[in-house]
Amino acid sequence: MSTNSGISPPGSIPSTIPGAIPGSAGGSEIIKEGANGMIKATASYDSQTGNMVMGILTQLHIPPAIFKSNEAALGEYLVTLKNSFETKVIGKSADPISKAIMGYVNDKKAFPRGTAEEATNNKKFGLKMAPDKRVGWIVELLPYFSNGDYASFGKLVDKGKSWSDPKNHQVARMFIPDLLYVTPFEGTSVSSDANQPGITNFVGVAGVGFASGEYSADNKKSGIFNYDRITKIEDIKDGPANTIALLLVKQNKNHPWIAGGGASIVGISEGPDALAPFLVLEKTNRNKEKEVTGIAIMADGKIREISNKISPEIFRAMCTIDGGEKIDNLDAIAPIVK
Repeated sequence: MSTNSGISPPGSIPSTIPGAIPGSAGGSEIIKEGANGMIKATASYDSQTGNMVMGILTQLHIPPAIFKSNEAALGEYLVTLKNSFETKVIGKSADPISKAIMGYVNDKKAFPRGTAEEATNNKKFGLKMAPDKRVGWIVELLPYFSNGDYASFGKLVDKGKSWSDPKNHQVARMFIPDLLYVTPFEGTSVSSDANQPGITNFVGVAGVGFASGEYSADNKKSGIFNYDRITKIEDIKDGPANTIALLLVKQNKNHPWIAGGGASIVGISEGPDALAPFLVLEKTNRNKEKEVTGIAIMADGKIREISNKISPEIFRAMCTIDGGEKIDNLDAIAPIVK
């Protein structure tokens, strides 16, 4: 059985139905016309081969008013359908996010500003939208994911409004596989529900200290990402190869990829637990013992494995752009992931 459907003006039904057998015997057709289009059904039987072929062609004219009234629901349905498909392709590779961030850096010679600048009347009164309400830096990477497949969605984001503003609703709920990495310690399962914001479990490093997202550029504890400034390549005095740009965390609904603030930027603890939030993977070592590890994407794009073999002091040094600390044997303490 062959079917075909489309949306077109009434009266444009073709004379040949896909799947019909030219010159076959025993053919018949039915045409049903209505106010919003036509349905044409054909059936043909070939006595020489014994084949029966049936074809159904629908051509509908949808009035603009009806289409417009259902446009939002259709958009939500398509987002859910897309999300449902792409939840099946989450992998165990940090290559997509590494390539995206480095694509941006190579083009701009800088890392994205941590949060977008708001465009509200709050500034008239000396107020600012909180960083966790603003659109975050990952929006800038949309043209660099999946060979540019998400570039058009980036143009739909109103960066001057809150990430949760209704205008950003559909884009915020998109699931992007490039932003996720399978971990055994999930905070929540990835959902294809278009009513839930899409999440990321890669976050940008703001520096040392939980308020580091607000540090000035000359603060020795500053990292690459800041709520209100841009870090250029030349600002990374410790060297891009020695500086962590992104860290892997467990999947959690508190990390919408479109959001700024703590959803997509993290400060490193100044205590002995500095590494703890980022050791979210498991592996078996040579002694057949289980070991917890994590993933760090450096400012030069290299992907490194981190573990409790790194002291908190060295780890914090790797998270600043101009701390002045010397890091020896980086390949030994944080080997490159092949």
